[in-house]
Amino acid sequence: MELRHLRPRVLVTLGLVAITLLSGCNDSLLPPPPRTPPRPPTQSATWDLVGLQGETKLISVAVVRARPWEILVGTMNTYSSETPGKILRSQDWGKTWTVVLDSVSVSQIVVEQNEGNRVYATLNMGNHPTPVIARSLDAGRTWEWVDFGIDLDGLARVGPLRIDPVHTNVVYAGTIGRYGGGFYKSTDMGTSWRLTPPDRPGENSVLRGGVSAIAIDPKNPNELYVAEMSPGSVYKSYDGGATFQVLDIPVLDVPDGIEVDPYHSNIVYLGMRSGGLFRSSDHGASWGSSLAANAWASKIVSRSDSLLFASSGWNAEGGMFGSTDAGVTWSLLSPGPRFVHDIAIDTTNNFVYSLEVQGAESGLYRYKIR
Repeated sequence: MELRHLRPRVLVTLGLVAITLLSGCNDSLLPPPPRTPPRPPTQSATWDLVGLQGETKLISVAVVRARPWEILVGTMNTYSSETPGKILRSQDWGKTWTVVLDSVSVSQIVVEQNEGNRVYATLNMGNHPTPVIARSLDAGRTWEWVDFGIDLDGLARVGPLRIDPVHTNVVYAGTIGRYGGGFYKSTDMGTSWRLTPPDRPGENSVLRGGVSAIAIDPKNPNELYVAEMSPGSVYKSYDGGATFQVLDIPVLDVPDGIEVDPYHSNIVYLGMRSGGLFRSSDHGASWGSSLAANAWASKIVSRSDSLLFASSGWNAEGGMFGSTDAGVTWSLLSPGPRFVHDIAIDTTNNFVYSLEVQGAESGLYRYKIR
């Protein structure tokens, strides 16, 4: 596979080297986009196994809002059996799948939803040359490496990534490693990045303990929430990441997920790695428990201003939870996947997609919202 090196672009605080990567397989073998949109599946049961049954290390799923029949799924490396991870794409509601990027270990897949052609995949250890970001500008047909261009010795993975919902050329990403991490911002769709807030002489930037979650207020995208793994803190910015203030969170633990309600941006959800989902109704100033402490809520999607769904992968008490009162109370949607790490929603056709990550029942599942 031939790689084409692009000319490096150097910034004040960090540089970038992007390498064009032919999608991991022969692009001519990829199926062409369907000429007419395939019909939505008819689903009579509440849960359906869509596909990828038995696939190992399923970690992230994304649905293209503009074309909901297009689904992307990422997997991690399986270190015990040395099985490499990959990104798969379906163009027919999950009936058939094509590997569009191979030999990568995925952390998260994020789609810019206005047109659905720009896709980012943050990557773990085991990738060349370091854990970086893979970017596609053609809905996943071809990919390129986007390298932060700094000394990433000890970096374990690039973790969360969020796209500004209003100014979609603005992208935020967090890194995690043995020696901490950082919070980075791009204003050119991920071509170049800078550490934010920057280090000052004799003083390291905040968020150097490794970034585990990022959330953006959809009504005011200058308001950001960023979780730091160590010492387990949540910071808020009112100016697009230029400055941050620490929030008083209820539990000193690793925050694993932050979501801002897209209908009520004063409501913020915070999931803890040791279990528990907390809810703030005042932009993060104060918090109350919203879900049982034995559930690990890592992602939340919404169907309306009151109907929400949360993923949880906490032992046998995990699964997908639903709320009909804007997140005040939750109930387990069973039977269904139990060890859920990621979920995605198709609001046009009332589908929620969920990844079961354990054992023979692993695969992509679809829930029909009634």
